[in-house]
Amino acid sequence: MNVAFALVLAKALRWPHHWIGRALLLGFPITGVMEITGVLRTRDEPRKVEEFDRLRADILAENKKWLYAVHEKATSRVSIAQDRANKGDRESLETLRRIEQQTLKEIGKGHMGKPWSLPDLLAAYTNPADGSLSCRVLLRSGVL
Repeated sequence: MNVAFALVLAKALRWPHHWIGRALLLGFPITGVMEITGVLRTRDEPRKVEEFDRLRADILAENKKWLYAVHEKATSRVSIAQDRANKGDRESLETLRRIEQQTLKEIGKGHMGKPWSLPDLLAAYTNPADGSLSCRVLLRSGVL
């Protein structure tokens, strides 16, 4: 990274963290309080544990709904590409092959895990006590 360029860019954009160049050069502190510059919203008081627990519970409650929405979107997009390929669209067929090859390379390099089926994911991450899903599923492929 060109630190001088980052500093010039920060100045040109009037970025309020005037110390960004020094921090990029010398490193960012891992502890401490960052000066207030107006970039980040300030809070009058820190959030309480109860509020964090409530927010976490809200997110966990939505995880299964989120999972099914992601699954539906991915399945729909793959079906469209497969339908096009089955109708003779060679470009769609070749795209599916390239995606598969690239995915297998990424798995082989350890950059991503092997794909999971929906039942396998549910079996692994469903909390037996309350049926909630303890993970947040995201589309991994930029193609999807």
